[in-house]
Amino acid sequence: MKPYQFWVLTVGAGLTLLLALLNMAMFQANLSALGEVNERAKYIQQSTELQGLYRQMVQALGELALSKNDESLRELLAGEGLTINAPAPSIPGAATP
Repeated sequence: MKPYQFWVLTVGAGLTLLLALLNMAMFQANLSALGEVNERAKYIQQSTELQGLYRQMVQALGELALSKNDESLRELLAGEGLTINAPAPSIPGAATP
């Protein structure tokens, strides 16, 4: 074997080893990213399942704030970006459209 062949093969083997190590590191990084994505997907799924319950809770809080005229409860809901609108008073004898 000629000396230049030895060095070409040695450099090629070194590059192959370097690429294999890089591949292992990227595989580990992908696994951790996949775990994070799965956790976020699980959170989103659980959030959508609870959305109906949350809506009912907010509606009940709004009705309670109206019926008890609770200013602190109104402020709490307003702090979350929710406004309470009282239903329009019904006028006896008025026709509904």
